[in-house]
Amino acid sequence: DPSLIVWIGRLEPYKRAGDLLESLPEVIRSIPAARAAIIGAGSSRLTLEQRVRELGLEASVTFTGFVSESEKVEWLRRAAVTVNTSEKEGWGMTVIEGNACGAPSVSSNVHGLRDAVRDGKTGLLFPCGDTGALAQSLIRVLGEEGLREDLAAQGLVWAQRFEWDRVADDTLALI
Repeated sequence: DPSLIVWIGRLEPYKRAGDLLESLPEVIRSIPAARAAIIGAGSSRLTLEQRVRELGLEASVTFTGFVSESEKVEWLRRAAVTVNTSEKEGWGMTVIEGNACGAPSVSSNVHGLRDAVRDGKTGLLFPCGDTGALAQSLIRVLGEEGLREDLAAQGLVWAQRFEWDRVADDTLALI
């Protein structure tokens, strides 16, 4: 889906899903068909749903709640781009999962995520909390001729590095 933005994670304050909501009006002004799916459950859901109503985004945002692994993969396969707005991450697993499904990532430039996203190659990084920069990054990925396709192609190659057997062998060698 050329206009679907997918956010996956626990709906907790430090994950900053609200940053995506704050950026969406600007994104929709440039890409009218843009819409977002927020996948996950957590303590922030009611607050986020209220913010969607305040921003008038009911027709553009879907909350799925918790989904099975197979449903998550289906969402990632449909996504034009994934977003990770978290202020801290140990590792960007959903970034790599998205890359493996052909979806580049727009992610906060924080530890863990900056390790998972190769900025300008497999996705784009933006300063954490900067909703204007997030909006501009999404507009670029959704609207700039060929950019999404280039990021997706490089993301597929990047994601292939992260198979469990290889990671286990590398970890054993390090130990």
